[in-house]
Amino acid sequence: GQYTVDKKGELPPGIPADGDTEEISEGEMGSVDFEAFCRALVPAYIGALPGDPNSDDQAISDCETDGVDLNTEYEITLDSGHITISAPNTVDPETGDTITDPEDIISITR
Repeated sequence: GQYTVDKKGELPPGIPADGDTEEISEGEMGSVDFEAFCRALVPAYIGALPGDPNSDDQAISDCETDGVDLNTEYEITLDSGHITISAPNTVDPETGDTITDPEDIISITR
């Protein structure tokens, strides 16, 4: 995306090595903290990062992590230059069950 163009091929901090996946959990992503990842993208490239829909923090537009529920359990994967962000613990709103079929898990790839 535009970040990579502006940074001459660099990916935002916290993006895993090719073929690896990192989980956003308790505010950390691998060896880079969530705040660094957030500051690299918000607000210059995205207005806010999605929060955990099961918490009161629906969007994260302020990268200060104090008092914000960052345990989204979203996953970030890098595969051949494509970044996928997914919500593997998506809950079916009708049944309340965790969705287990990979085709039904909410995700986006760029």
